[in-house]
Amino acid sequence: MFRNILVPLDGSTFSEHALPMAYSIAQRAAANVHLVRVHEPLASLVPVMAGPEPGPELEQWNRGQAEAESLYLRGLADTATREVRVSARLLHGIAVDALEVDAQRIGADLVVMTTHGRGGIARAWLGSVADELVRRLKLPVLLVRPTVDAPRPCGEACFHRILVPLDGSLLAETVLEPAVEFARLMGARLTLLQVLPPPYFFDSTEATYAVPKSAGAIRMRDDAAAYLGRIVGELSGRGVQASSQVLVDSRPAHAIARFAQDQHVDLVTLATHGRGGATRLLLGSVADKVVRTAPVPVLVLRPRAAN
Repeated sequence: MFRNILVPLDGSTFSEHALPMAYSIAQRAAANVHLVRVHEPLASLVPVMAGPEPGPELEQWNRGQAEAESLYLRGLADTATREVRVSARLLHGIAVDALEVDAQRIGADLVVMTTHGRGGIARAWLGSVADELVRRLKLPVLLVRPTVDAPRPCGEACFHRILVPLDGSLLAETVLEPAVEFARLMGARLTLLQVLPPPYFFDSTEATYAVPKSAGAIRMRDDAAAYLGRIVGELSGRGVQASSQVLVDSRPAHAIARFAQDQHVDLVTLATHGRGGATRLLLGSVADKVVRTAPVPVLVLRPRAAN
């Protein structure tokens, strides 16, 4: 159950695209929304200009900047819908460190933020604060892809169709619980998806891939279908609408993003790693690529078993 939703902002319109989704979730879950912005003193960024000790001009600028950032947050909180409990506060320090501490302090069970903010559309999505938070926090992080348009309300429900990619591992299945929570809150339907590596051989003459109809390949697909079917049955027993699909593709992230687009999925939920194990790097993983390419918001969860 979501009780405390943390929404990091950086003062940009892009970062505010997370607000409608956070408010919609909070309204349905009766959760608290915590709007936060991190003030990073300029002295830490320009030590040469500041000298050994920050000068009075720099200290005055920092105070003024912090006050402006506080006013910005309070303004957003004041304009939030009255049906949601919203608080706003300014944090101080290095952004990721401050956000991690604050998430622990308030007992956050969900973070909602855009994949990038101040840097704009051209900024690399991962390698940002969002990426580092996904690495550190062992709680769901809902990443919203902003557009050039102003943020718009979600309406009655943000999500109707939720895609849950799995790979057969217990680590990957940890994302099922937040996915089920969203399904219940929004009255959404889950689709479980497993992408299998193709038993292809390359025909250099035709420059195409051919699929051998081997007994092993058929058995692998049948095993995946049975695995997903078992989970669908368990979810149905819990009152959650769910279906399953097995695909064969050498590029799992591409297959997931394409399936999400073709099936008009509203949300993709997945663990940061599964079969690759706890030591697998988060960047360069399927989750990283899905966040980069999916046409819809992506909820990412780092399993608690991960190192």
